[in-house]
Amino acid sequence: MIRTLADASNDRRSLSAQQIICTVIGFLLTVTTFFGVTVYAKRRLSKLQKEEEKPLIQQFYQFKEMERRLHPEAEEALKRLSDDPKTTVVILSGTHHSVLDKNSM
Repeated sequence: MIRTLADASNDRRSLSAQQIICTVIGFLLTVTTFFGVTVYAKRRLSKLQKEEEKPLIQQFYQFKEMERRLHPEAEEALKRLSDDPKTTVVILSGTHHSVLDKNSM
């Protein structure tokens, strides 16, 4: 569009009505296409980001809800230690006390 107008200005001639209409229609199609593609790309990117985050959140909650059990051999060793009245057993864990209470002997 700009080139057509510049050519017309340099040659000191006017554009025909047909040239003006075609230039304006071409410009409007270009602008419409640009905005259409931009809106589509933003929506698609947003959808992809949500789909990518979803499995991570699901994995977190699945891990959080997993039942944590003490290995049978470790449980047996702790039982033997705690049966000795001269021994004090202290467990340091990042696990919530309610989970430890469920697994208590």
